[in-house]
Amino acid sequence: MLKLSIVYLLVRVINGVLSVAALYVLSRALTGEEYGRYVLVTAAATLVAVSGFQWINVAVSRFHARFADREGSILAEALTLYSWMAIPVLALMSVFLVVRVGIEQISVSTILIVTAGAFALAAHALGLQVANARQTPGLYGAITVARGGFGLLLAWFLVQQGYSWQGAILGFVIAAVISVGFLAFNLRGARLQRAPPIRHEMIRYGLPLSLTFLVSIVLELAGRFIVGISLGEASAGGYAAGYDLVQQLIGATLNALFLAAFPAIVRLYEAGGVDRAAEKMRELLSYFILVTPLVLGIFYGLSPQIAAVVFGSSIRDDAAQVMPIVATAVWIGGFKSYYLDIAFQLKNKTKIQWYTTALMAVVSVMLALLLVRIDGVRGVAYAAVAAYLSGAMASYIVGRREGLYSIRPVDVFGLLLLVGLVTVAARIGASAAPTASLVSLIAGGALASVTFACAALVFNVAGCRGAAITFLRRRG
Repeated sequence: MLKLSIVYLLVRVINGVLSVAALYVLSRALTGEEYGRYVLVTAAATLVAVSGFQWINVAVSRFHARFADREGSILAEALTLYSWMAIPVLALMSVFLVVRVGIEQISVSTILIVTAGAFALAAHALGLQVANARQTPGLYGAITVARGGFGLLLAWFLVQQGYSWQGAILGFVIAAVISVGFLAFNLRGARLQRAPPIRHEMIRYGLPLSLTFLVSIVLELAGRFIVGISLGEASAGGYAAGYDLVQQLIGATLNALFLAAFPAIVRLYEAGGVDRAAEKMRELLSYFILVTPLVLGIFYGLSPQIAAVVFGSSIRDDAAQVMPIVATAVWIGGFKSYYLDIAFQLKNKTKIQWYTTALMAVVSVMLALLLVRIDGVRGVAYAAVAAYLSGAMASYIVGRREGLYSIRPVDVFGLLLLVGLVTVAARIGASAAPTASLVSLIAGGALASVTFACAALVFNVAGCRGAAITFLRRRG
């Protein structure tokens, strides 16, 4: 798993760099209000794409291992389900954009662009699921990097041509379509044969998840709409920028580990039952504990420096306020989705995910509406922490009955200790420079990284000390 995790993590690092570059470029090329409109309209397209199609994509991932010799049939049925969902999704997207709140009237051409974007994003996600199920990180990397790289270039070009936030959206829409071409090229020899029994299994497994994905994306995106309505589009841009940067680093790290482990966990469960799958999940947990303290500690200790370096002046203050809080929320949410909820996916008890996600959405929206009036963007971020924590606790209480979790008190203590050490080191390093600048960010990040490496070796987190000794012996 380690080798595959490193490959996926490398891909996510490249994609993360491109995403950070997009934040850097667009937050400077657009005004605060324009950037706010860009993130809110993109959020609307993402909402429709995820709620309408993501259940199909996840079903493809779930059953690919079982029907690996009939990949063409799985894909054929996925396309059939896509066509079934197209009409209601088109109608819903149009209504959502017309009846939006907090954004000035959008032209018909923009509605068409964003509607196309919803379909392009969904197809892009399908390509990623197929590549991951195949355990082909090269294809996965080509698809995701093509969207990030081409999207950044096209968005920047169109903004420079005077198309403002509409041009930024269009650039990423075109890039998503280009990325799907990599999947089509790799599947050019596949025979798309219909297989209704596979489709029925996909529907039974995935369709209940559609509500889960709808509520999940509402949970993730509602905060920026609440900020936009209550505090203005510029504040929504700052909140979204901070949230997206954290998601790209912490969320992407946990997702990379999940992508490397989940297909193997499914195969072990199908072949050997709970015990063998639980062993693999224990390995996944150990890597979670190993890799996340560094990024968590850096956000806790260096958010002002990060905001000063990455974001434009019109949104950086709001972004700096929310990043440490959102880092906690994103980590808890990722731990729930990429570890705790595996138990429900293996047991095909996906309705439980709906209940826990609905709980989080209610907590998030209700608290955000209350706290935004008390503490502004920070209040909305605190609402996200409370929401994800409630969902994670519910998932753990219900999911531990399945016998797949192996969380020990020492694991929790080790994670908190590493995060604390890295945070303190980051702040000490940053204090070497008088202002929140690139120099202070580098100094804080360097000391945090050295502290993390030393602490991980001393406490032998995830067996890293033994792995390092073995590596050195082989080199010697």
